[in-house]
Amino acid sequence: MTGSDKRKLLVVGKSLKPRCFKNMSINKMPVHYHANKNAWMTSTIFSNWLCEWDKELQTKSRSILLLIDNCAAHPKNVQLKNITLEFLPPNTTSLIQPLDMGIIKNLKVRYRTKLVHFILEKIEENLFEPSATANQISGKINILQAIQFVSESWREVSCSTIMNCFAHCGFSNFIGPQPELTELDEQFLFVQNHNEFGNIDENAPCFDDNEEICDVVVQNVLKKRKLEDDDEEEEEEEDTEPPVTAREAKKCIDLLQKFFMQEGNENSPSDKLEACAHFVNQIHTKQLRQRTITTFCIPSTSKN
Repeated sequence: MTGSDKRKLLVVGKSLKPRCFKNMSINKMPVHYHANKNAWMTSTIFSNWLCEWDKELQTKSRSILLLIDNCAAHPKNVQLKNITLEFLPPNTTSLIQPLDMGIIKNLKVRYRTKLVHFILEKIEENLFEPSATANQISGKINILQAIQFVSESWREVSCSTIMNCFAHCGFSNFIGPQPELTELDEQFLFVQNHNEFGNIDENAPCFDDNEEICDVVVQNVLKKRKLEDDDEEEEEEEDTEPPVTAREAKKCIDLLQKFFMQEGNENSPSDKLEACAHFVNQIHTKQLRQRTITTFCIPSTSKN
């Protein structure tokens, strides 16, 4: 309830291996990533996620109580040891669900603020026309960029916001001020109908109400569509970017260090950047081939 232990978000996409994931390790992403045809949460995905979390808690000798709503994708028969599931009463989500008290909205507004920044930057770089439509813009943003946006947005949701949302649901005697949505910056506020933009997916479907009925049918269909799933992995149209090399990463860090020195080190995350530089240097050193003295010797060519 304090917001001090925030787990990585679970993101569900349509493609298991999008092109933009090439050279990426899914296990090392800042979110838990899963995929299905509709990009919906399913009972299988949710159960697997719970079981993995339960195993992690067992290794730490921790036990938790998890509050969840009665969504069809939230099964009640999951066998867990260190997680106790507590289902909220029906039709009370908007009243006693902490996520609905401002946590989700805070996350979404932060995410869309980053989206606005991204669009404005691309317009400045002449990659978007100012008159570009929403469909044209969305086609230029891949799932990897969306994951980065949502991960950064979740990191920025403050502990005080989470704690206040729990308090407003009655889980604590302390009730602070109503949780702020976010520090909306001027660029987001200048978006026409920004309130509508912030709530644009309020009623978007994210799970199947009839999932429990269709589970057996779905499993059979998925087996038959395995070949289709393989084709879908290459569904995105954008060109695959080459992997970032350790040398390129090192140059970027050097550039950032110069920028911080240029602007002044006060309040800059210089210590974190030094840790990044140390990490990249270690990788760069490992990738260098160990040379022998003969490497530097040019073989002589004798003429007969």
